[in-house]
Amino acid sequence: LEHRFGWSRAESAIGVSLYALVGAVTSPLIGVMLDKWGARRMVLPGIVLTGLIFALFATSNGSVAYWILLWLALSAANQLMITMVWSAAVSDVFIAGRGLALAVTFCGNGLAAFVAPLLANYLIEHVGWQLAYIWMGLGVGGLVAVFAWFMFFDRHERRRRGIAPAATAQPVLTGLSVRDGVRSPIFIKLIVAIFMAFFFTMGLVPHLIPILGASLPRDTAVKVASLLGIAMIAGKLGVGSVADRIHARLLLALCCGIPAIPCALFLVPAASLAIPILAVAILGIAIGSQLTMTVYLATRYFGLRCFGRLFGFIGSAVAGASAIAPWAGARIFDMTHSYALLLGAGVPVSLLSGLLLLSLGPYPRFEEPAPATNLSAFPEGRPATAAS
Repeated sequence: LEHRFGWSRAESAIGVSLYALVGAVTSPLIGVMLDKWGARRMVLPGIVLTGLIFALFATSNGSVAYWILLWLALSAANQLMITMVWSAAVSDVFIAGRGLALAVTFCGNGLAAFVAPLLANYLIEHVGWQLAYIWMGLGVGGLVAVFAWFMFFDRHERRRRGIAPAATAQPVLTGLSVRDGVRSPIFIKLIVAIFMAFFFTMGLVPHLIPILGASLPRDTAVKVASLLGIAMIAGKLGVGSVADRIHARLLLALCCGIPAIPCALFLVPAASLAIPILAVAILGIAIGSQLTMTVYLATRYFGLRCFGRLFGFIGSAVAGASAIAPWAGARIFDMTHSYALLLGAGVPVSLLSGLLLLSLGPYPRFEEPAPATNLSAFPEGRPATAAS
């Protein structure tokens, strides 16, 4: 698009920042809607609208104003199917294995990060960038819509259709209220640490191919960048498999601190292909595990009583970082013709984020629900306790 329309790097990247900015503003509202309506009623229209609007990007004509309008429409539609919505449905069902269940769910992000660059590059080379938008928007969007229609049923939908057990008619949800949650020191620390960590990971991803392209041929850079998806899947499954046995704050601190390593490696001239591959692998592991552990940590520290609304604020921090970082990286490149300043700042900030997360305390003890004769009476999961 930069080549086709003569745009600057900042102009082409502004859409990603707008996308995240909309998320930062609307995430708390989405949390309220999620608690009230349930995941299925939000996901289905979100998938259809997102696919259709993505396909409309094929009509881009070089107008930056129209480019911004398309991104605003895409951002609004996609808010109906953000990570918080899927994770709430999964957390409703899984109890002891919640960490691994969330990790497996989020492997979809890693799979997309592996497939999408290769698919997009193939389509651009063979059918052009306009048809590439249409094929990916309608093709992938249609496939996801079909799967969700037949297979995605959350607690709200099961109860509405009368297919949930009678014991689930009035589930007992444990956890903090919105007021107690937002006043908690843990809540403040988590938001600050997550903002810092996601600022640099999300700031690097949109510019990953240009960063790699500084020392590698474009085709090689695309192939190395696609390894990010495989590393993301490995990171998700790795931390998810141990999240129910190792305190999540330790895992999240590690996930948020290790991006300092790829930031440093990207600053070193690539004497061999092994250095950029190692940097991408570490970055992918960090990205793949950060969001998984953030969601898991929120369910354990805040419970499920007001999960949608409380995580909505955390989602705003993630989206806010994701909004600023890509644009900031692009502006740095336009002014300095290098990403060195962004990468250099990523080292101390990533380490500081990890240290802040280490200061979180043990899981809180929520009020125990009334005794039940079987676990099916509590599909949302046992209350978090210090022992658990």
